[in-house]
Amino acid sequence: MRCFATACLLVLAGSADSPPAAAAVEQRKRTRSRCLLLDTDMDLDDAMALSFACLADAADLRAVTVAGTGFTRDATRGAGLVARLLELCPRGSGLRPVVVAAGSSRSLANTSYRFPSAWSDTASAFFDGILPPQSSTSRAVLHSGPHEATAAEVIVDTARSCAAEGRFLDVVTMAPVTNLAQAPRLDPVALRTARTRVFLSGGNLDMNHGNDLDCGGHTNTAECNVFLDAVAARELFQSGLEMHVFDSQASESLPVSTQLPEALGALVSSSRGDVPLRKFFVGAMQNFLVTTDHQIYFYDPAAVVWRHVQALRDFQEASSASSGQFCLERRSLPVMVSLEAAPRYGTLLLESSTSAAGLSQPRHADFCWRPDQSVFTRIFFETLFGGRVVTVEPSLLQASSPQQEIFTWRFDPGCIAILGLAAVLLLPTAGYVCASRSHCCRARGAPREELTHEELCQPLVSSTTQTAP
Repeated sequence: MRCFATACLLVLAGSADSPPAAAAVEQRKRTRSRCLLLDTDMDLDDAMALSFACLADAADLRAVTVAGTGFTRDATRGAGLVARLLELCPRGSGLRPVVVAAGSSRSLANTSYRFPSAWSDTASAFFDGILPPQSSTSRAVLHSGPHEATAAEVIVDTARSCAAEGRFLDVVTMAPVTNLAQAPRLDPVALRTARTRVFLSGGNLDMNHGNDLDCGGHTNTAECNVFLDAVAARELFQSGLEMHVFDSQASESLPVSTQLPEALGALVSSSRGDVPLRKFFVGAMQNFLVTTDHQIYFYDPAAVVWRHVQALRDFQEASSASSGQFCLERRSLPVMVSLEAAPRYGTLLLESSTSAAGLSQPRHADFCWRPDQSVFTRIFFETLFGGRVVTVEPSLLQASSPQQEIFTWRFDPGCIAILGLAAVLLLPTAGYVCASRSHCCRARGAPREELTHEELCQPLVSSTTQTAP
């Protein structure tokens, strides 16, 4: 796990009504070249991500689909919560309605894994206690229809309407990808015509940095958003859509400290403008922290901020104060989703793994290999807090406690032979453990920037390193 000891949270100076903030408001009302659709399961970090997107990308946001195969146990109720959350967001002239649709409550994998009911109950109680009812002037338009098809239909319809306007579609999925995998089944041409890009919050490489114990699994070798519907995830990765992945290890650069809500709450109490949305955001963070017993991260907010930065750069605003280089390093990796039995079920397999197993040719996906914590915190918090000034001690952007060690060490003759060769060559092997006969993997917590001799233990040298937005 990596924490940035020198980072601190700095939000642009000025009051909520200062010129920089006003300029930011005008900028987010401008139409960019891409529409935005969010796919969520209404976890608490999803709610934080939605809060950001409805401010930073207000003009881009066209639809929100809710998966019933993840955190929320009722997609229809989840859709209603999204509509209520949008009551706290900007509305008015120049902003289109946002279509909100419930999706399937049955995974394509036909599994029954779930997050603990106590966690979803905590989130439900918070949402019901703070969100206003949907009004007659709401920006949200609830889409009705059979749950099995509604969300997928909305994804296809959004792709068609954006393409008709000469715009393209970005989808940020922060949930099991059941809804998104069903859309190409309905109309693959529409998604290709709209040059659809998918930004996935989730996934993990070769059984490293899993968290499936949180969502009904038993080995912690897969990440929940992929694990909960691995069949859908596999279809999505094989669909030919442009895939951008913010995986579980990348998220560990962005820990949520237990002290951060208090620091931000003090700012809210003295702020003007968008106060209900800021109170909601801080409350969501507080409740997010109490729904688990291990360190958690800004998983879904990171994917939304990454997409936001990319959209700005696409719109030739790379020099804008709100833009920046979100990913310090990106890698294009040939991956596919494993449907093998545990412990490999639901993990992303690299090319050497799939070749060894005799599986079909994987497709390349773009991984944000190393995010810039300072860029994330600046863009995320300055958007949500409207140009206010806040300085947070570096410790507030570090993990609250040592990350639980949940990676299972496994040794077999194939890996021992590789490690033996490394020893002979006097190559460092610290931070690697054996995961299969075909290759070795890092132990949980081995920083990506400190990895050495990946040609021996990680099949990454054939991938390309890209300059990232």
